[in-house]
Amino acid sequence: MKLSNLAGILWAAGFVLNCVLLMVLCLRRRAKSFPIFCIFIGFSAVRTLILFSLWRHSQWNLYRTSYFVLMFLDTCLQVGLIWEIASKVFRRRGVWAPDVRTKLAVWSIASVAVACGLTAVQQLAGRSWLQDAVLRADFFPPILISELFVVMLVLSSEAGLNWRTHVAAITLGLAAFSFPEVVIGTIANLRGFDKLGYLSSTLESIRKELYLACLIYWCYSMWQPEPESRVMPPRMEGQVSGLRDILVHRGNDWGDQ
Repeated sequence: MKLSNLAGILWAAGFVLNCVLLMVLCLRRRAKSFPIFCIFIGFSAVRTLILFSLWRHSQWNLYRTSYFVLMFLDTCLQVGLIWEIASKVFRRRGVWAPDVRTKLAVWSIASVAVACGLTAVQQLAGRSWLQDAVLRADFFPPILISELFVVMLVLSSEAGLNWRTHVAAITLGLAAFSFPEVVIGTIANLRGFDKLGYLSSTLESIRKELYLACLIYWCYSMWQPEPESRVMPPRMEGQVSGLRDILVHRGNDWGDQ
């Protein structure tokens, strides 16, 4: 298959930047704090290399099968990454914030259902079941990740929890890529494939450029040191603990009346 100069540059840049980010995570010892994110970046580098090699050597049937399998694994890793981020935000000192875990599970299931519904009702311009499957496979992950991001943002606001710098950087990078991906996926569904059976090269280029921007942002953010958490003075911590005990005691008294 012929590959334009721009497409080749974007493929190569994606692989190189994934490797650079993986090196940053290892050198700055972020892999221990974000193991799923590290696996996700390593997988992205391997995925790019596999698909590029199959595309370059015109192995279309194998490329098609590999594309679906790798897309599925990529979506699973992104969902796992959302869970890892949620555990960093809502589970401080090994304990989940009250009521958050149940709400997160319920809203996550609802998000999957909504994403499936929106994907199913999309008006697709594919000329075969295979093209429709490709369009749906491209559309589902960004919808799901965008919904999960909104759910996590709302729950963290309700719980009054602050975001650590690296957690925020990973999440903002995912959001900055996923939300435009929803728009790109919608346009791709309406336009369908060209006469040669390929998705719009312009949309594919925009998609890759967005991901490259996210990788550059992640490389910069993960290289920066994490600011030290502010430690509450023992006296203030005791006052807060006492106030919390009083409120819990009063709540129990009101519940008994």
